[in-house]
Amino acid sequence: MASIRCEASVPRSGLFEVLPSFEVDPTPNPFYAVEIASDPRLFVWANRRERDATNFFASWQDNAPLRSAQRYRPPAQAWNALKNGHRLYYRAWTSADPGRWQDFSTTTPDSDAAAAPFARVFSVFHLPTETDLVADYGARSEQAWRTASRLPEVRRLASLDNLEVVIHPHPFTIGRFDPRTAEWVVIVKAQETEAQVVRTTIARLDFQTLQLVEVHTFDDPQRPVSDVDATATMRRNAPFDDMVTWLVAPDRLNRLGTLRAFEGFAGDFGGVQIVDSLTGRLVYSASTVWNGRGRHLVP
Repeated sequence: MASIRCEASVPRSGLFEVLPSFEVDPTPNPFYAVEIASDPRLFVWANRRERDATNFFASWQDNAPLRSAQRYRPPAQAWNALKNGHRLYYRAWTSADPGRWQDFSTTTPDSDAAAAPFARVFSVFHLPTETDLVADYGARSEQAWRTASRLPEVRRLASLDNLEVVIHPHPFTIGRFDPRTAEWVVIVKAQETEAQVVRTTIARLDFQTLQLVEVHTFDDPQRPVSDVDATATMRRNAPFDDMVTWLVAPDRLNRLGTLRAFEGFAGDFGGVQIVDSLTGRLVYSASTVWNGRGRHLVP
């Protein structure tokens, strides 16, 4: 019986954005086509007039021949038009002939379109650091995400929408960077819309080995705050007591999806703070020290 599979989640942005990959088995036929939609209703032929480039793509469009390779990736142009949705529904059509629909079948019939499988599309944000940590930062940050994504505390968020990921390599030591003390910080959050709850997981990984240092999870009611409120939270929780040089301000925040981040560069002392604008919680804070060693503070 024919089948099609895709990753459970696909990044739409970031240094390691990749085209979604579909594994297709068209058995008993040898050839197939793939349809992708942001809404499963669009698979139904009666709704075809609602289709456009931003919500539907089919590999059979433009008289393209049917395929036989085990894996299929859509063209970059099609993916760029589709990727702004939160879900990517998909199905395959199979045929006994590469040039026409002969003995055709589908993995999800129109009558069962609502049950079509889907992948969640999420955003990846990168919080820069004040030192050049690694030349291959993009590849290393992807490795950090792949490692964190296998944790059960991260996988618990896989069924939720509005998934966001922030990756931050925190150095702790500035001036002379010491990779032995640095960490990859991977923040993953999603919304449970009906319950109005934001669920968050923070994984801290060893910078060199990617071994788990610690994982934190928390769930908060959705209570949005302004950038002014986020700034006030950061000021009240500066990385060092009586730190008059902690020059956080609304116009100096990094906006990483619904997270607000501030990095105070270390003359002698500095650090990073991140506040969730949907809940008001200070979700991450760590200090840096010039030619010394900062500390992990929150959570």
